[in-house]
Amino acid sequence: MNLSIRARLLAVATVLSLAGLACGSGLGVGAPTAPASPIPISTEAAGEFENLWENALKNAGPNGEVTVVMTEEQVTSFVALKLAEEADNPLTNIQIYLRDGKMTLTGDAKLGAISAPATIAISVTVDATGDLVAEIEDADFGPVPVPQSVLDQLNESIAQSITNELSFDETQVTIQSIAIADGKMSFSGIVNQ
Repeated sequence: MNLSIRARLLAVATVLSLAGLACGSGLGVGAPTAPASPIPISTEAAGEFENLWENALKNAGPNGEVTVVMTEEQVTSFVALKLAEEADNPLTNIQIYLRDGKMTLTGDAKLGAISAPATIAISVTVDATGDLVAEIEDADFGPVPVPQSVLDQLNESIAQSITNELSFDETQVTIQSIAIADGKMSFSGIVNQ
């Protein structure tokens, strides 16, 4: 994971923490809940995530078709292990669920002595030119929804981070479709000639 996604995830956790503090929330009461049981984290799954695009290119179809399928365990493991390397990381117990067309990131956000569960729901689509488009649809810090003005500020940095980490060298593949369901995110595309 490059430095930019770590910095942006840290910024998101900090902003979510500050938003909760500004709203004077009773942290922990009515906090967001995860959409499913905990996702196991492993170094093996993180390693698989790092090699997904390389393996897809090696196994391209006869007309250059490629498909990449990421699992919740691979994505969660990769992000969680990279964040664990940061000594002052304010986001812990991260889980990334891939359900119902959305990527839902959950975890505990901490600022100083204050800690609360946080949830961010992100849609990931592909535009007409094959670029990934990520947009935060909703975010909660403890029982408090994050205000739209804060979401607008976070959208650009989170979208860029997700695009950078899920994507590949755009000169190699043009993405044609993306699907998120049942714990998996699937990309289909064509190798550029």
